[in-house]
Amino acid sequence: MTSRTTRRAILAGAATVPALSLPAVGAESDPIYAVIAEHEAAYRIEVEIDAREGQLRELDGDPDTHINAYLSPEDIVETDSPQWKELVRELIASNRRYHAAQWALADTPPTTLAGLQALLTYLAKHQEREAKRFGCAYMAWPERRIGATPDEDSDEDMWAPRLFETLAKAAQS
Repeated sequence: MTSRTTRRAILAGAATVPALSLPAVGAESDPIYAVIAEHEAAYRIEVEIDAREGQLRELDGDPDTHINAYLSPEDIVETDSPQWKELVRELIASNRRYHAAQWALADTPPTTLAGLQALLTYLAKHQEREAKRFGCAYMAWPERRIGATPDEDSDEDMWAPRLFETLAKAAQS
């Protein structure tokens, strides 16, 4: 039996390949794709640690170390269980990675139209899933850089204005 490649067979096969598995045009040269991938990886770690936090709270009760996005190792209370202290250390590292990835999204201008479209699509998708996760959309993105004081009037340390500036630069090029 001979096999013949026809246009119809090629199109039928192509229809079975998910569109998202194909690299976008310009993906090799546009740095935004790597930034999006890093953000997604950091986000998945955050979600996994959040789930473990909930499970550990059920086992240990209310620990003395209160969790927030700006924790540092000095905030760990020695009276907490070893499991809780280890989780907090992981959370601190994860928060720093995730925060850096969020800022990289705001600081990295896409260099291609496909990259700009990918970034805007990703931002909307992430905003939507965070709104579902937290019950509100404002939790999806940081307000300020870690270490910036809220009384500063500078937009330089504010996430949303930085993102808008980056998108405007990308649209101009």
